[in-house]
Amino acid sequence: MSTVIGLDISLTRTGIALWRDGQMRTVSTVSQPIGAQSWDERNTRIVGQAGSIIRWLSENACGQLPDLAVIEAPILHGPQTGSFFDRSGLWHGVYSKLRSSGWRIPVAVVNVATLKAWATGKGNADKAMMLHAARREWPGVLNDDEADAGWLAAMGAAKLGHEPVEMTAWRVSGLTKGDWPLDGLETL
Repeated sequence: MSTVIGLDISLTRTGIALWRDGQMRTVSTVSQPIGAQSWDERNTRIVGQAGSIIRWLSENACGQLPDLAVIEAPILHGPQTGSFFDRSGLWHGVYSKLRSSGWRIPVAVVNVATLKAWATGKGNADKAMMLHAARREWPGVLNDDEADAGWLAAMGAAKLGHEPVEMTAWRVSGLTKGDWPLDGLETL
């Protein structure tokens, strides 16, 4: 069986989902305190959150590296408000660790509109719709970060040829979108 992780990377609360052996095994979040102001505080926050994400993966993978990681694409254009620079640093830190020589996990990057459409059939679904759809599939989902991570993991499992959720026409079509790391992932 395949193992897939879904990551909704955030400075404050990252959603993480682990799909293995034909089912969603766990959906969780890792958090860091907010309010970092100085460069040292911001760096500590970014490194701390990246470390928490990697530690969670190491502890929950049970000695088995995932066959695929699916992460939400960063926003590359438009208003870059808030902690855009810091979020970018965290995203690249996690991506780099997943691809590092010790792990070499294939990473798929899916933009938010594709993820929303894959989960709900609507590319403009709001957080409440995403959460509601996730709770129908996985009742233990607590928040929108976990919901997004669950959908990312499910999308990866579907790309590997499994049926983690009902494979509607919009979901089959959605698997052709995104930046998938390998052609023929379904053969893993």
